Amino acid sequence: MAKIYIDTNIFIGLYQDALDRIDTLDEIAKQSQHFITTSQTINEFHRNRITVINKLIKRLDESTKFDFSYPSLIRDLPECKELLVIRDQIKDKSSTIIKYLKLAKNINQDLVGQKIVSILNNPLTIQCSISNQLIEKAQQRKLLGNPPSSKDKITIGDEVIWEALLSNVQEDLIIVSRDQTYTENLEVLKTEFQHATRYDLILVTKKINEAFTKIGVTPSTELVKEEDRIDYEKERKPLGYEEEYQFLKKQFSEMSDNDIKITLDSMSNEAICKYRNDEGTIFDEEYYSFWKKYRALKRFALEREI
Repeated sequence: MAKIYIDTNIFIGLYQDALDRIDTLDEIAKQSQHFITTSQTINEFHRNRITVINKLIKRLDESTKFDFSYPSLIRDLPECKELLVIRDQIKDKSSTIIKYLKLAKNINQDLVGQKIVSILNNPLTIQCSISNQLIEKAQQRKLLGNPPSSKDKITIGDEVIWEALLSNVQEDLIIVSRDQTYTENLEVLKTEFQHATRYDLILVTKKINEAFTKIGVTPSTELVKEEDRIDYEKERKPLGYEEEYQFLKKQFSEMSDNDIKITLDSMSNEAICKYRNDEGTIFDEEYYSFWKKYRALKRFALEREI
């Protein structure tokens, strides 16, 4: 029977993207006797979990800011007054959710995080400690450019995890990970694993359900569908400019001319100032998403002659 190593990026994917996370994690937890993990993996999950929460807080805070100053021309309109009431309600709800998220940074207040940690810390799951000797081997691996290694990272997380697996696994191994360094160097890693352990690296996959099937465990239909959906969301290619515009255009077409004007004014008066290219601006997914939407909405407004 093979051991299954589930990488941090898989757990983080379930943490932030799974729709029915508790049932999915409960199903995974039932197979803990087949799992092997490392202290590095556990530390990475704790770090990345906080990063996910912080990004969510920031996104929620930024997306619910309505600081547009209404000119006297429209200030007394019933619709304007109603909009102000809705704005305050949204801010209030947003504040409540942000308070919850801040509390959730404590793992004891995070049910989903606790479920994942319980899998990693399950007595049936083999845990590999990271020694100074393994760190030295990982550093050498990094310097020599031997896989698994991420060229764009100066850290040695992948390297030290692999060294820990080489030193501790005494059965065939399955790796569940989204890191391309495993799939791109599969034959090299297979050879090294067989030479170091006398066992086989029999599968590298992005899906836990495929790992279960490989060891003779039948995954539920729900787990298969959930992982297929997450995989689609992760792997879908970015739309080209015209495709993306046509996609956004369908959303804009449901807006009234007045709604479009208000939205454009809001984005140009407040959001552009926030996202302009000042020192310290972070060009992340949220940054580019904003500009794509703003550019598309301006084009749509011109086409409708608003």
